Amino acid sequence: MIKLLGSNPRHVNAISGSSRALFCSIEAAASSQPPFEPLYIRISRAGNPRVSVAPILNQWVEEGRDVKKWELQSFIKLFRKYRRYSHALQILLNSYAAISEIDRMEKLLMKIEADPLVNVDWNGYVIAANGFLKAGLLEKASTMLRRSEQLISNKTSKFAYEVLLTLYATIGNKDEVYRIWNMYKNMVGLYNSGYLCMLSSLVKLGDIDSAEMIVEEWESVAKFFDIRIPNLLITAYCKKGLLEKADLYIKRLEESGKELDASIWTRLATGYHMNGQMDKAVETMKKAILASRAGRKFNHLTLAACLEYLKEKGDVEVAQELSRLIRETDHFSADLCDKLDKYVIGELHRRDGEVSQELLRLLTGSDHLSTDLYDKVEDYTYDESKVMALIN
Repeated sequence: MIKLLGSNPRHVNAISGSSRALFCSIEAAASSQPPFEPLYIRISRAGNPRVSVAPILNQWVEEGRDVKKWELQSFIKLFRKYRRYSHALQILLNSYAAISEIDRMEKLLMKIEADPLVNVDWNGYVIAANGFLKAGLLEKASTMLRRSEQLISNKTSKFAYEVLLTLYATIGNKDEVYRIWNMYKNMVGLYNSGYLCMLSSLVKLGDIDSAEMIVEEWESVAKFFDIRIPNLLITAYCKKGLLEKADLYIKRLEESGKELDASIWTRLATGYHMNGQMDKAVETMKKAILASRAGRKFNHLTLAACLEYLKEKGDVEVAQELSRLIRETDHFSADLCDKLDKYVIGELHRRDGEVSQELLRLLTGSDHLSTDLYDKVEDYTYDESKVMALIN
């Protein structure tokens, strides 16, 4: 399954049918990197036509590398030339699903299913399900997921069930989400990545009450604290305007001794900003700066809004304090910090607008600022917003 990595700030202009769903299963681990090998060399090694090339494509994209449309076309031609029809068909199925060529995708899938030399694994049916989802054909997508489920092995169960969780949430089928979740816990076990996917699914379904229950369950069984799970709940709270709940949850985490990084404070600051509570946004942004490491990305809209608010309020002292914290924590260059100082004391003039365009221009010129509203590191639900990159 080819993955579209527009969701990950480290990876851009790549392709996928269901990338966000698959991020749930990627656990952080330190490992040495093998020597670089071109994608075609990796695929060429899979000489057995019954061996799926999808894991090879996934690994390639997980390494942060792009897959271009012309490359896929070249692979298909080469595989046909060398009579590796199975692998050519697998890549073609990915391509049809990504660009919503539904009729061609269905015909190709029927051809693959009828060919005894071609192996269709659970991943292949997920690819088809993504194609149907993109076209709004939810019942057909559900049928593909049921077929996929029948082909899941013990070896692939963790990864596969996490994918199914998020895709059933995209369809909007909460009953199936819980059915897969119960199977996951019984057959796979209790993993942070699983709870992350389940939480994301419930948030996508708009069920905050159930999302809170899942977080409570995770807290009772988790062996390792994973900041991504609180971050996801805080983002959900903020988007729904439940800022008091967000604040209380963060306080509870602090009281329990959990180490909170800048990401959680940035989300809360953005929530305050988007809901017009700028005094709290400023105080929370201070905490985000103090808790962050040098080079940590900030939400430039929220940071700019805080400085602009203080400037308009005439509270130059607090604005300078915010600027000083930025300077002392080495987040921006000395030149940018000097310009921010001049701006907050009025030497750089404000232009009209909700947030000063001059200030935004300064901030967006830095490499350490995020343009994402809630400074998301990863969104753990299926997202097709970048699929058209395949044909651009």
